[in-house]
Amino acid sequence: MAGFSREVTLASGLLCSSSGSMQLLELHRKLLQRCDVTKEEFCFMVQKCPRFLLVPGERAGDCTVVAKTSLRLCSRYGREESGGCREEAQGCREEAQGCREEAQGRCPQLHICKFFIYGNCRFGKGRKSCKFSHDIRSAHNFEILRECTLHELNEDQLFLLLLQNDPALLPEVCLHYNKGSGLHGGCTFQENCTKVHLCQHFVQGDCMFGLGCKRQHAINQHGRRILEERGLSGAVIQELPFIYRNIHHLTAAATGDNNTPVHLTAAATGDTNTPVHLTAAATGDTNTPVHLTAAATGDTNTPVHLTAAATGDTNTPVHLTAAATGDTNTPVHLTAAATGDTNTLVHLTAAATGDNNTPVHLTAAATGDTNTPVHLTAAATGDTNTPVHLTAAATGDTNTSVHLTAAATGDTNTPVHLTAAATGDNNTLVHLTAAATGDNNTPVHLTAAATGDTNTPVHLTAAATGDTNTPVHLTAAATGDTNTPVHLTAAATGDTNTSVHLTAAATGDTNTSVHLTAAATGDTNTPVHLTAAATGDTNTPVHLTAAATGDNNTLVHLTAAATGDNNTPVHLTAAATGDTNTPVHLTAAATGDTNTPVHLTAAATGDTNTPVHLTAAATGDTNTSVHLTAAATGDTNTPVHLTAAATGDTNTLVHLTSLLLPQVTPTHLFTSLLLPQVTPTHLFTSLLLPQVTPTHLFTSLLLPQVTPTHLFTSLSALHQTSNTTLLLPQVTPTHLFTSLSASSASMSTVKPSGGFVDSPVVCVSFREASRFFS
Repeated sequence: MAGFSREVTLASGLLCSSSGSMQLLELHRKLLQRCDVTKEEFCFMVQKCPRFLLVPGERAGDCTVVAKTSLRLCSRYGREESGGCREEAQGCREEAQGCREEAQGRCPQLHICKFFIYGNCRFGKGRKSCKFSHDIRSAHNFEILRECTLHELNEDQLFLLLLQNDPALLPEVCLHYNKGSGLHGGCTFQENCTKVHLCQHFVQGDCMFGLGCKRQHAINQHGRRILEERGLSGAVIQELPFIYRNIHHLTAAATGDNNTPVHLTAAATGDTNTPVHLTAAATGDTNTPVHLTAAATGDTNTPVHLTAAATGDTNTPVHLTAAATGDTNTPVHLTAAATGDTNTLVHLTAAATGDNNTPVHLTAAATGDTNTPVHLTAAATGDTNTPVHLTAAATGDTNTSVHLTAAATGDTNTPVHLTAAATGDNNTLVHLTAAATGDNNTPVHLTAAATGDTNTPVHLTAAATGDTNTPVHLTAAATGDTNTPVHLTAAATGDTNTSVHLTAAATGDTNTSVHLTAAATGDTNTPVHLTAAATGDTNTPVHLTAAATGDNNTLVHLTAAATGDNNTPVHLTAAATGDTNTPVHLTAAATGDTNTPVHLTAAATGDTNTPVHLTAAATGDTNTSVHLTAAATGDTNTPVHLTAAATGDTNTLVHLTSLLLPQVTPTHLFTSLLLPQVTPTHLFTSLLLPQVTPTHLFTSLLLPQVTPTHLFTSLSALHQTSNTTLLLPQVTPTHLFTSLSASSASMSTVKPSGGFVDSPVVCVSFREASRFFS
């Protein structure tokens, strides 16, 4: 750490001026105000320097740095009967009376009056002088402090550092007080107890009762009197609850904590080949550490936090947060299995009501939209085969496009699939379920907003019968393939078994599937989207990019809703103990690489080109909400699509839709498909304007006689007596709808009302339309 001595000293001073500890990003922010330290240097310093302890919290925003030192007070120096440690010219001999330097060496500990450290020494204040040293800059003390690089700390900072690290300076927390039900718990000394009566769970940071706890969360008057009699000043007593919490963290780390340590890393400056990623470190697995980078210097909108398991949780929950400046709600992070669940490999879990075992959510609410939680869960009991990840193929690698993996057919523990909610379940639209038949653990789902949330688009739909062009989808592996079942891959022509697809290639681009784009008006930095290559570019798979306003580097951001949106916790989880296959990664480009914004990758060994990116909207883009949902059987309010078009962006409206029961207007998808006066601008910029063809979504709309049964389950269930007209433009989208018109249709040309452009529109009665899809 010789190369970072100044930074270490400044960080130590900041911590000791803030009750001995600070949140990781707050420390980074304040340190940047005092010195020019790169994020790589800061990550390395906090992780490797013995001056600091990185403490994981229960939530991603609770990651804390605690000041640490091995320096102690000399235990013999302060003995009253010795008169202190007397230096002698020829050296010191250790005697019973106290510490005397020996000829062979010197005392390696500080010679300071402990009551001076307490801030309440009765001597040395103009009356009788104290026989013990009050000088931290004495020849003996200064030499020791300089060797420990603590010589630049002031007295208050040094004393707090000693108080939370030297176990001889403060009384212990009474363990008996924390047992039993009386006023003093199980402590038989009661008011005469010389130990501190504080709630042990409060000290550990995991008290569930808060202000309603029957134990003390602060030093009461009786405790204050006892401590003052021991020589502690009021200022020190006021800091004791924080100091004791820091002592707990330091003691737990020293005695062996089973919580897998968290690593902070970043790519070397100018190294464009080292993406920063997040993985879960299995117990004893030295190949899969947990890495994370913070935002670039000066980027105040993307602070990234890393925390590990809660106290006593040995299963390595890894969190990643990205709260906007001033946003105290800590949106984005990664968590893993609940305490005691050792089988959870890579999953995102959503706990059932009343289940305290770490519900993991992935949300993406638009500004002001507090109702759009999106959850991903996984994990099957006893499945050790490295399930879920997202990867993108390397350039020229035609075998590994984006996929999600689980157990193979025949593995009764983790068959991963997409299912719809039970009929009448208005709250849980899209699920990814895992468990085998009879396995009641079945986590894994993707859920959308609660009932009544009309702002929740985005879901996955099945391909139409006979649609041979369907690229990206989720499929199960071949029987006997125990390593990589469920993938997002392109189906071969004629493959009728692949039901769930994300398709939306540009005109003439047959290789690029899945797009989700949404640039804010006038924002040239491409916020929030899943996009594919331009026409003819066969090498670019799926990514999500995010550019902060004015930040051309925009490396790793996962951003949630604006400040005040309490419903946007975003979580991802990593592998369980013993999983050495490194599933889920979150990577970002190295410093100076402006072309590779934020991605989620899980490349195969040796695949250095893996793309797949995630991005969030730029500051001020309030219109980009991207959600994943799916309609349950009989649920007519939540059609399936992928949307992310910003206001005024009429070019990229990539949706996958699914209409179930045409008697009811699917208001989530089409504001008024059956009302010719209204243009459903959210999905189709100009569905009712025949001059305009939304080419990204619908390349052409004209293939007769085939009913896309997977997409339109029962469009023929129209009221036979209805004369309401269904407006269809003159062009049909082959990518989404294989065939939507029939040659037998009776059509008439009408002029649309409501002030639309004077151009013919094809009108088909519902009675006639029912014949098209029967």
